[in-house]
Amino acid sequence: MLRFRCDASGNNDWVYIDDVVISGCEGEIVPTCTDGVQNGDETGVDCGGVNCVPCATGCQYADISSDNFESGLGIWNDGGGDAELVSNSSYATSGSGVLQLRDNSGDQSSMFTNDFDLSGYSELTVSFNFTTVSFENNEDFFLEYSLGGGVYTPLVAYQQGNNTQNGVTYSDEVIIPGPFSSTTSIRFRCDASSNSDWVYIDDAVIAGCYNCIGCRLAFDNARLKNALVISREEKQIDFELYPNPVNGILNVHIMNLNTDEYQVRVTDMSGKLIESSDLSMERNGNTCKLNSEKLSSDLYNLSIYSNQKVISKRFIVQH
Repeated sequence: MLRFRCDASGNNDWVYIDDVVISGCEGEIVPTCTDGVQNGDETGVDCGGVNCVPCATGCQYADISSDNFESGLGIWNDGGGDAELVSNSSYATSGSGVLQLRDNSGDQSSMFTNDFDLSGYSELTVSFNFTTVSFENNEDFFLEYSLGGGVYTPLVAYQQGNNTQNGVTYSDEVIIPGPFSSTTSIRFRCDASSNSDWVYIDDAVIAGCYNCIGCRLAFDNARLKNALVISREEKQIDFELYPNPVNGILNVHIMNLNTDEYQVRVTDMSGKLIESSDLSMERNGNTCKLNSEKLSSDLYNLSIYSNQKVISKRFIVQH
């Protein structure tokens, strides 16, 4: 509390005060890559500089297709007898329509899109929800893409016991860098072991960046956030990775964690766990530092395991 006090000698002694301004210094404000403000050495809002992802230039994202499978397959096609559209509200994340894949019979266990002319696109994202049921350890399913001729390239493997667990609903967004062709197709393929092993896929959205110049591989902006959100409950924990891409120390700052007990696991995109001998990790409370110098230049998945379940994000190593 502040006050002005007069200490004169009579009622005919006055002081007049006007234009009072009170200001202060709160101390140093530490910039972050998630505060919605351009600060520090950022060259844009939450992008650029040493710690944040590079800023995008000339990239405008738009949805190419969006299917919740309530009115049919849309742009998707079943590959055969081990793939179908079913009504199952237990595994659909909106309504009851959901893709069901089973077994490991190649094309027969797959769902694929129509061919798209994406030759003018520089980057795609595929977002979807999924749940696996009765997968044995190390059984998996794949997200793949093709530039034509029916030849598909795996992008991500979702493997039981490594980066997925049976009965848990996940949401994921996967970035696919271009270039693309006039006959580009996306495919989900199950690689389990029997007709009693299923994966259910819902709310599949394909978005693209058209004529992007200097596209960024952006894993932390609002549109492209690569977060595996486990369970249908509201997400409780979150974390940020920076810098991303990384060449050296990767900072992992965990937020809203209600326990000191947690595990950090790093896997490659096939789901293979990176051995601890390949990582140098320092942990202090809810902050970790990982030395990526022994990792090859590639895309990796980092997962935080706690009693609040799991949340995962991807990072790029660029040497």
